[in-house]
Amino acid sequence: MLALTLIVLASCAALLPYNIYPAKTFIGNSGSLFLGAAMASIAIVGRIEFAAIVALIPQIMNEMHVIFSIRGLKSAKRVERRPIEVSDGLITASRDEDAPITLLRMISAGARVDERSAVAAMLAISCFAAALGLLTDVLFLEGAV
Repeated sequence: MLALTLIVLASCAALLPYNIYPAKTFIGNSGSLFLGAAMASIAIVGRIEFAAIVALIPQIMNEMHVIFSIRGLKSAKRVERRPIEVSDGLITASRDEDAPITLLRMISAGARVDERSAVAAMLAISCFAAALGLLTDVLFLEGAV
């Protein structure tokens, strides 16, 4: 498990300089699916599945909101309404009630945000969830095999 974790972390660290604002590369669906599969594999091999689910709650909820708000699984190309609008380099939540509900749309609902602030908010939410996942493993699941 440690070897797989280090390989995934090294891959992400190598990509990071190219993905910091302004991003020069985009991992797309293939990269996202690879990272998800790698995280699931690490969780299963490490027997920390429940803690991983807790840590990934923001991503899981984001996808569930999208699926429910667009009424099913659809290609992004078939979704006509956008969840956000970008103007003058600032992100604003779409006022269209039929637009997909996403984490970014919720973050930008209160006020216009720039990309760095949106990423910082998503990072803070993910770090909080990761801390909850770690606490779940340490406090509740340790030795519960």
